[in-house]
Amino acid sequence: RDFVARTCCARCCARCCAMGCYRYPLAALLATAVILIASPFAAADPPLPGLHWFAPVLAGGGYCSEANALLHGLKSLPPGEAPPLRVTHHGDAIDYFFYSGLPEDYARELDSMLTARQPRARDSVIVCHSEPGAWAPAKYETARCPPEGYGRRHAVRVIGRTMFETDRLDPEHVARCNKMDEVWVPTRWSAGVFERCGVDPRKIRVVPEAVDVTTFDPAKFEGRTMSLAHVGE
Repeated sequence: RDFVARTCCARCCARCCAMGCYRYPLAALLATAVILIASPFAAADPPLPGLHWFAPVLAGGGYCSEANALLHGLKSLPPGEAPPLRVTHHGDAIDYFFYSGLPEDYARELDSMLTARQPRARDSVIVCHSEPGAWAPAKYETARCPPEGYGRRHAVRVIGRTMFETDRLDPEHVARCNKMDEVWVPTRWSAGVFERCGVDPRKIRVVPEAVDVTTFDPAKFEGRTMSLAHVGE
């Protein structure tokens, strides 16, 4: 594939993505959120705004797993229910080993998002899915998010998706969060931490992490017993 030849890797997080991809309910919620975000800025019955998602989709870590899961859910929506979607790798180094392990269908899906047409600034919602140090101006070299020309006053919305497994935040991260139009966190606990540390509560939204309900179907395991010896089976 041409894109693979150019990047050497367009498939990351095979194992992570396989353990984290969602289906319709949360994906539909995300798509609805995009519509609601855009509605104050558009006429009646507007087309869906473009969604440009920046995330470490080729890195293989936790943010990679989560981003690919959410994106897979959006991509799985029926035609007409999902916004035009472009993905840009951002926020972490590429781990080329993940490419070779990604299932072929996930590879094609990720390739299509990475090579999709970039939406126009005034018609797009930007999601910076990474730790806040990667948001422009970034503290290290990475793809700029929001990109040049898609500043917080030009896009429909600029959203920061982030999280920390701590009970406090660095003051600089708080300041960066407060520059976003919205801040998406995965749990109500995270929302409480962000608010207590100074993030504007009006900006905070709880967007849960994704689960592949096809792979992780409780019905498949009914009647089975599991001991510690089976963990990781």
